[in-house]
Amino acid sequence: MTHSKAVVLARVSSKAQEDEGYSLDAQLKLIRSYCRDAKLNVVSEFRISETASKNDKRIEFKKMVAYINKHDISNVVVEKTDRLTRNFKDAIIMDDWLDANEMRRLHMIKEGLIIHKYARSDEKMMWNIYLAIAKKHTDNLREEAMKGWSEKLSQGWMPSGPTHGYKTAIEDGKRIHVIDQERAFLVERAFNFYLEPGQTIDSVCREIVSIGLCSRKGRALTKRATYKMLRNKFYIGTIHFSGKDYPGAHEPLLANELFEAVQNKLSGVARPIYRKHDQLYRGLLKCSSCNKTITWQLQKGRFYGNCQRKIDECKGHGSIRQDRLDEEVFYQIEAIDKNDKESIILNELKKKLQISKEPYVGQHRVRLIKLVNQRIRRSEQMKDNLYDDKLTGFISDQKFEQKIKEINDEMTNLQTRLYNLEKIESQVNSNSESSNTICSLYENELKPGKRIILNELFDITVHKGKVVFKLR
Repeated sequence: MTHSKAVVLARVSSKAQEDEGYSLDAQLKLIRSYCRDAKLNVVSEFRISETASKNDKRIEFKKMVAYINKHDISNVVVEKTDRLTRNFKDAIIMDDWLDANEMRRLHMIKEGLIIHKYARSDEKMMWNIYLAIAKKHTDNLREEAMKGWSEKLSQGWMPSGPTHGYKTAIEDGKRIHVIDQERAFLVERAFNFYLEPGQTIDSVCREIVSIGLCSRKGRALTKRATYKMLRNKFYIGTIHFSGKDYPGAHEPLLANELFEAVQNKLSGVARPIYRKHDQLYRGLLKCSSCNKTITWQLQKGRFYGNCQRKIDECKGHGSIRQDRLDEEVFYQIEAIDKNDKESIILNELKKKLQISKEPYVGQHRVRLIKLVNQRIRRSEQMKDNLYDDKLTGFISDQKFEQKIKEINDEMTNLQTRLYNLEKIESQVNSNSESSNTICSLYENELKPGKRIILNELFDITVHKGKVVFKLR
């Protein structure tokens, strides 16, 4: 019968509870026995282990609510109240679910309660009392945790999980954060990449996805997460927690100079700007009169550059044409090639370009290949989990197909990246070695490399409509 269908929820929310015998298996054994005696047909089981985060617990609870509503389940069975919820928000959701249909029942085995729409007032009072006790227990746990956090902060250690580039280690019986040598170079790459001419939060976000920097769950970092990472003082030895700064005892990952340079650039831009065209000289030229960056517009197939012309000195001058600027750039670089220090400058530029490509070559390339392989294995595991969810009815066929397509697309991209990584080092080295002059080096580079070369060689300004090159 429809009204005999039941869903069960088992939860262990601390390691101590598991040690005391409140394991998931023990709960399920008790619940299954109860359901057999009550002639309830268990159609699905939801489990929350002691390792689940607060967010994961909420997600699992919402999954259960969605499932009982979708499949018209009339019974929810738990061991006791605090196995179901320890907050009033979830309790209200269950109350609304019960009030919507008089046939629905909430079974709490150890407390001997079966709550429904027309349950007696004293039964509902006991339900509310048990809820208050469960909430009090949660509040007490948080209070004790905050004491522990305060003590840990006073000793210079972050009381939460490690940020990107760090991992957890045990020292003298205490959990601390140390630099993760397998991933630290990816974080440093993100900071250095952002400082390259013309790079934005958008481009950094794309770059770190391509080099394999991801969340602990293997997901690509969002723009917001990327921005927070670039702002994180943890990398220079300061812990920012609950709105306050604390001196950290951990080893800084970044030099203060690099971190401060990134902060200065972040503070100078209100928000990342979307650019439809990847213009070569964006961010490289400034107006000598107003000190504003020259911006570029595409008109009739040609780029023109101007400052904002907000002061009188900037008005009345013609625009800078990119094709003419291209010719001037080659003229200036050819002049450097004739300099007696040309070979020294060429070698220094090659070093700069090599550093910008570090994640794809040498020892970094080996690490990156390892990370890509890890993400491929993680994607394969996600596919297996999706098949399990489909078989148990947790997700619909449509949702399953959508998720499988997303994972397959990601795995295709990862396999392509892996293939490219296998061959890219020889290509990078051959391009650099084949360049005997600064001009040929410049011609062989793509736009990011060209920007690095120009930024290293020149300060480029626009004075009264004319481009002025000053050697650095």
